[in-house]
Amino acid sequence: MKKYKVVIFDWDGTLMNTISQIVTCMHQSAEMTDGLTSLSVNAYKQTIGLSLEATANSLYPNATDVQHTLWQQRYSELYVAADNRQDSQLYSGVVETLKLLQQQKLVLAIATGKRRRGLNRAFQHTQIQDYFAVSRCADETASKPDPLMIHEVLAELGLQPDEALMVGDSVHDMRLANNAGVDVVGITWGVDDRETLNRYNPVFVIDLIEELLMVPGLANK
Repeated sequence: MKKYKVVIFDWDGTLMNTISQIVTCMHQSAEMTDGLTSLSVNAYKQTIGLSLEATANSLYPNATDVQHTLWQQRYSELYVAADNRQDSQLYSGVVETLKLLQQQKLVLAIATGKRRRGLNRAFQHTQIQDYFAVSRCADETASKPDPLMIHEVLAELGLQPDEALMVGDSVHDMRLANNAGVDVVGITWGVDDRETLNRYNPVFVIDLIEELLMVPGLANK
């Protein structure tokens, strides 16, 4: 039976309940940028996990470069303010699950669409950075679903794709894992539902983070 050596987590919507914060900031940024219109909640949710630049291009493909830049700047300002208010929290069971995975000698990593300074703020707020040996952010490498993010994590750890398991909540995480040749577990408490996640051939789709401990290849037997 396959035995994984590293578990690579997405952040937003997987470990931390930031979806409402992200959508609100996207909506407000559009309202503050001349020539852009606010979109539906679902339209905004479907971009969570992409880099900020890729998000702007996806949401507003006909906008000018100036509008894209202004929207990104305003989003960043609003998001930092929300972070400073600590509007978002870790999902229940996250810390306990990370601790148990680490006790089973698994290496833990992060692959996120956040920028580095955003992940650093999240680490400062949650104080879980010591669980993770490696992290990659969207401003340091290619945006999801390009596999480079995972390839860089594995290269730093000296591991192969068949030794890794990705955990994420969105189609962007599923496609990232598929493109990188690593197995993936989908989670249902984030952006996309079970039916959507199952289209990307995850090894499991789970409803509680504690269920990750029962995935074959992670279970300590």
